[in-house]
Amino acid sequence: MDNYRTLAGTGTSVLVEKKSRFLGHCAPAQSREQALDFIGAVKASHRDANHNVSAYNLRAQNINHSSDDGEPSGTAGLPVLDVLMKARIVDAVIVVTRYFGGTLLGAGGLVRAYSSSASAAVKDAGAALMVLCNVYDVALGYQLYEPFAKLLSDMGARVLDTAFAENVKLRFVLRQTSESELFELVKELTRGAVTPVLAERGYFPQEDREL
Repeated sequence: MDNYRTLAGTGTSVLVEKKSRFLGHCAPAQSREQALDFIGAVKASHRDANHNVSAYNLRAQNINHSSDDGEPSGTAGLPVLDVLMKARIVDAVIVVTRYFGGTLLGAGGLVRAYSSSASAAVKDAGAALMVLCNVYDVALGYQLYEPFAKLLSDMGARVLDTAFAENVKLRFVLRQTSESELFELVKELTRGAVTPVLAERGYFPQEDREL
């Protein structure tokens, strides 16, 4: 499966436009249930708001949805969803809360305000590039620990756990595409004495500087 982008964490934003306050909230969500739970929680925290506009984009079955929550059709939910779509961010949910300030913004003003609020919240959360990786376990002698750790660092692997006992046990994660290179280098370094054991496969976050 292809790599994908999602939010690195939760994010918030505040925008004031002609005395209306727009509060952006976003979070990762891997299912419709998680997205709806987040939307419900934001609505519960802002029961007195005039609108809680929402949108989510889910990788599973390419599901996306938006709600104007009482704003004129097409001026709120779709601009918020468009922020996720243009940034190619999936498994994410956004809610933009509006407290009306007494001055109408017009259709164009609403689109800009909701889009800006959503964009600022997403920027605050940051993006994570989710890459298909393998997790390995390996046990080796203390004399090999430092050169092995350097090898992993040079390959861009991330050590998840280290245990020191009669030998050193490591659990590390590495991009799946680097598997053959890993085994070749480990064989060369240890003269065939050590072989990493595959523990699991899955998606792990890598740094993403696009936002």
